[in-house]
Amino acid sequence: QAHLPFMRHWRHVSYKESAGHIKEIGAQNFVLGTDLGQTGNPSQPDGYAMLVSGLMAEGIGREQIITMGREVPGKLLMG
Repeated sequence: QAHLPFMRHWRHVSYKESAGHIKEIGAQNFVLGTDLGQTGNPSQPDGYAMLVSGLMAEGIGREQIITMGREVPGKLLMG
């Protein structure tokens, strides 16, 4: 259930669908992120843990997670 009423009409994207896009396009083109932390939703650390676990369950490897969670954001921030 979405926290804000207008968000209740947004489409849910599954881990399977997200993993498919990552596999098709390449982890080097993604940044891991969430907008969690609102009342009634998991905290950001818990949300990231769920995101990583869900993607790994769909075949995304540790190196791909590191690429999307550390390397790509670092390049964006540091140039």
